[in-house]
Parts: sequence; C-alpha cells; structure tokens
Amino acid sequence: MVTIDGSTDSIPPGECRECSDGSGCVYRYQFCNGWIKCDNGEDENEDICRELDCEKGEMKCADGIDCFPEYTLCDYRGYCKDDSDEDPEMCKNRTCPTDTTKCSDGIECFSQDDRCNGNALCKTGDDEDIEMCKDFQCLPDHVKCADGLQCIRTKDLCDGYTQCNDGSDESKDTCEDFQCPQGHVKCADGLQCMNTYNLCDGYIQCNDDSDESKETCSDFDCGEHKFKCQDGIQCIYKNGLCSGWTDCKDKSDESPEVCNDYKCPENKVKCKDNIQCIYKSALCDQYPTCRDNSDEDEDMCKAVPCENNQVKCANGLQCVYNYFLCDGLTHCFDGSDEDE
Repeated sequence: MVTIDGSTDSIPPGECRECSDGSGCVYRYQFCNGWIKCDNGEDENEDICRELDCEKGEMKCADGIDCFPEYTLCDYRGYCKDDSDEDPEMCKNRTCPTDTTKCSDGIECFSQDDRCNGNALCKTGDDEDIEMCKDFQCLPDHVKCADGLQCIRTKDLCDGYTQCNDGSDESKDTCEDFQCPQGHVKCADGLQCMNTYNLCDGYIQCNDDSDESKETCSDFDCGEHKFKCQDGIQCIYKNGLCSGWTDCKDKSDESPEVCNDYKCPENKVKCKDNIQCIYKSALCDQYPTCRDNSDEDEDMCKAVPCENNQVKCANGLQCVYNYFLCDGLTHCFDGSDEDE
C-alpha cells in the first residue's frame, strides 16, 4: 500500500486489533475516525495510525494518519485534513486511469459515462461541452433529451422523476405515446409509468395519486401472496398479517376480526391473545415479543422444548442457540451458557 507521498506501511490491513488495555477490539476503519473505541483512546493515537496500512482500495493522506477511497483522488472534494488528496501539483502530474480523460484544468479525470449526462464533473465543463455533446452518441440503453445535448437512461423516461435538465423526459410530447416497459402501467394522467408491483400498496407512486385511488384499487386483485385490507383498497403481504406490526393503514391486519381465525405460518406460533404471531425461535428467550408477554410465561417456558438448534439454560426457562455456548459472552440470564 503506497501513501500519497510515496512511503509504505508495514502492518497488514483488515485486522481486528485488541486494545492494549483489554477494553475491546478495533478494526482498521475504526482507527483515527474521531470515535474512541479503546477506553485508553489509543485507536485515535496519530502515531499508531501512521503505522497502520489502509484497507484495500484506500490511500494514505500525506500526513500518514487518515485514509481515503482511492477513487476520490483529485475529485475536487477534500477528504484529507491536510488537503493532500487534492494537491494541484500532485493531481496535474498523475496519470488518469485507463479509459478516462483529464479535464483541461489537469485535476479531475472523467470517463465515457460522465460525458454529456447533464452533470458537469470538470470544473472547466469539458465533460459537458456543448459542441462535443451535440455530436456525442449516447451509450447503449441511453437516449438524448430534446435539447440534443444530455443523455439519460432509457429506463428513466416517463417515470415521474425529471432527469433531463430541459424536462423533456417527462413532457407530454415524450410520454403521451410512450409504451411503458414490461411490468409497468400508465398512471391515470396517461404520462407516467409505474411498476405494477407497487399498485395499491398504500404508498403513492403516481404524481396524480391514481395508483392508490378507490377507482383503481377497489376491483384490483392483490394476488396470491397478498391480502386486501378491510378498506378494500390497500394490499399487503400475507406474511405481515397478525405480526404485531400494523401494515394496513386501517390497522385491519392486526384486528381480532382478521387474526382470531388466522393460522400462523409453520415457523410461527400464536401468542396467548390469539391475535399476534411470533417466530418460534423467539419463545422463551427472556425478551418479550408478544405484546401480552405470553411468550415468556414461566410455566409455559418450562414445558416448551427448545428448537433443534437451541438448548435450555440451567434455569429451565430460556433457550439459546447452540453456538452461543462457551463463546465468551453471556447469553443465558443465569450465566449457565458460560459455566465451566
């Protein structure tokens, strides 16, 4: 790993280093990031940071302390506190990566993807030069805006979000006769395309709100894996039914009328209230998941067997995963998973 000033580091990157005071273990990205992890503060010690290699794809600042992503070198944005990643002389002398071109100020490098996309990367505007962009052929799956200069992705046409600086990608002239891609449908305005996946899901996608309107959703078939809320409009996934968390805006997915007769999926079990379903693995873990706390009832927990990959703590109440045993961390509240 080479630093900006050409020096090299000797300690491999990517290690979790034990703090010398035993207070924790610190990964490379956590050194000299402004947040103390070791109680003694050594992870923010500048001398220690100078000795450490950066992670793969990063470079050291000239001060040898901080690391920054290599792809941000000479991008007009300073990451280094000493501004060494944007040093004008260094940037002018460096060679651009393959298939990129230097801006005329000699600082930033831009690629073919950066040309004529409507967002100037070069401060000198080279990548958006008007004469160049008039003759520029857009990349595959891209199309020119009405101004004849800017290229945008074809999939962004008529999606309700303006990409062209002249607004032509969402104009009536462009979108009125536009055929939506497969799996998409036109909003009631006849202009915007939206994914059919998002129809009647309770979250507005169409700028005219038509995807969540009564006219659209009253007769809409939610499909095999979804459930229609009692309002007759919103569709939610069936795996969200009776979960203890409301998905239907009218809260009908958590109502007694729906949930009393609802059968939980195979990997879940009903709470004592006969409404909420929780994962079997959450039973008797000493963390109440049922709103009525019935999943941690002592008599029930003593009687219920643990899952195949779990074991009972010595108190006979709590289940913990087998791989938690003797891992150096206490998971049983009675501490029995770490008993010798």
